[in-house]
Amino acid sequence: VVIAVVEGIAWLAQFLQRGSRTALSRAREILREGIEPDVVHGDLEHRWVAFHLWQLCDDLERGSPWSILPPDAQPSVPQAFTLSRPPILTLWPPQVDLLRADRTPNAFDPTTKRMVLSVPTSAGKTLVAQVLVADHLTRSTTAACFVAPTRSLCREIESSLRRRLRFLAAAAEVAQSDLLFDAPETRAVRVEVMTPERLAYLLRLDSAAVLERFGMFVIDEVHSLGDDTRGWTLEWVLATLHRLTLRTDHRLIAMSAAIGNRAAIANWLDPEGAGIHFSSEWRG
Repeated sequence: VVIAVVEGIAWLAQFLQRGSRTALSRAREILREGIEPDVVHGDLEHRWVAFHLWQLCDDLERGSPWSILPPDAQPSVPQAFTLSRPPILTLWPPQVDLLRADRTPNAFDPTTKRMVLSVPTSAGKTLVAQVLVADHLTRSTTAACFVAPTRSLCREIESSLRRRLRFLAAAAEVAQSDLLFDAPETRAVRVEVMTPERLAYLLRLDSAAVLERFGMFVIDEVHSLGDDTRGWTLEWVLATLHRLTLRTDHRLIAMSAAIGNRAAIANWLDPEGAGIHFSSEWRG
């Protein structure tokens, strides 16, 4: 039974890290054999472990990035999460619910141009954004713009994206704009993280260049719209992006953990209701 448990775990790990369906089937088979009373006697502790691992196989398969991402996704996308540090081998319930393949409209569909996500802190909204950004990089030649309210949070997001996207982009292709009035990035950057003030400056400087460069805009902490001192800048950025991309293929994703009027924001950014308006009360 000890050997069955060890081998079963090894096959499970191979599926979770590499996406091998053969490995998952082999894990189920070995763990099932390890709990059969006519196969092995005694050693109840290891049989108990084998039984629970065997029962967990369905949940592990359901929550695996390899199962959630669409069939036409590049293997480098799930690898960016299962092989990075720390590894993400399974997703949480709201993440699975949002990203599942049978959801209509689908989060990975390039024609889903508007998304408003409202989930509590620690429910994994930032990871969802990272998955969508990673998939975007494999489907489009345009870059992704990640907007966060503070420079400290921007640095944190940039560091996380560098670790996650190493299978998709070199370290130099993930950048953070730290200074407000710096010239636009001229390197071949695939993902750029910046504050709303920085994006507002770039839009005023040359909005056409911004839209030519970025195909996806992720706006984190969108509840900052209500801030008495800086909220107007974020509102101007969202309103400008919304107006400029109504008839284009650009994607706009607004996220928040504390938004109270998500329906109003969803109706503002997606008046036709063709996008995804997702909320959850689940907490990690």
